[in-house]
Amino acid sequence: MKFPFRLFLLIFLATTYFFVSCKPNKGIDDPIWKEESQKMAISICQHLNSCLEQKDWEAIPEKWRGLAQNRMQEGNCQNEFRKSPIFFLKVPDVTIAKEAYTKCTQFTLALTCEQLKSKSTIESKDCLLVNSLQSGNP
Repeated sequence: MKFPFRLFLLIFLATTYFFVSCKPNKGIDDPIWKEESQKMAISICQHLNSCLEQKDWEAIPEKWRGLAQNRMQEGNCQNEFRKSPIFFLKVPDVTIAKEAYTKCTQFTLALTCEQLKSKSTIESKDCLLVNSLQSGNP
C-alpha cells in the first residue's frame, strides 16, 4: 500500500507547526524599552542605596545592609534587572507592563527613605503588579 503524498505532507506540516509553536517565550526585543527601563532600574537602585547609607537605617544588621548595598550598586543593579521578565517583556500584556513599571518607578522615587523603610511601595497597585510580573505570577 502506497503512502499518499498529501497525507505525508499534512503530517509533516502539523509536526513542524507543533515544534515551532512550543518554543519558549523569549519576550519581545525592544531596544528602546530596554534602555529606558534600565535607566529607571538604576534610578531606583541609586535611591535605595542612598537610603541604606543614612543613619536611620542602622537598625538593619550590617551584613544585610552590605548585601543590599552591593546589590544596589549600578553594575550589579543592571545585571539583576537584565534577568527580569519586565526587561525582556516576557509578560502577558506589554503595554500594561511598561505603564506599570514606569508608574511604579515614579512612585518609588517620590518616596522618602522613611516611607521606603515602612514598605510604602505595598500601597501602589502598579508596584504590586510589577512585583507579580517580575516573579512570574501575573
